[in-house]
Amino acid sequence: MPTFSPRIYRIDQEIPSSHQVVPKTAAYQMVPRDTLVKVVPTVSSFGVTLPPVALCAGGLYVIKQLSGSNRVTIVDKGDVNYPVSIPLIIPTGAVVLYSDGEQWYTIFHAAM
Repeated sequence: MPTFSPRIYRIDQEIPSSHQVVPKTAAYQMVPRDTLVKVVPTVSSFGVTLPPVALCAGGLYVIKQLSGSNRVTIVDKGDVNYPVSIPLIIPTGAVVLYSDGEQWYTIFHAAM
C-alpha cells in the first residue's frame, strides 16, 4: 500500500516543476502532473477527465472552477471499480481528489 505524504502548496506560491497548474476553458484530459486544474466554463459546459488512477498513487489533485455560469463535470478514465462523476455546479466550486493507485477518493468537494 502506498504511503501518504501530503505536499501543501499555496496557489499564489511557486509550484515545483514536477507539478503543473493548468488553466482550461474546454474539455480536458488530465495527465499525472496536473495537480491543479483551473477551469473557466464561460462558453459552455464541459468535462475534465482524471489521469489514469494507477499512475497517480499517493497524489492529491485539485480541480477549481474560477468563474463561469456553466457546469464542469470531473470523470474518471473508466479504470476504477467505483466510477467518479463529480459536478462543479456553482461558480468557484472545487474538488480535491486522492488516488491510492486503484481508486479515486473525494477529500473535499464544495462550492466556495
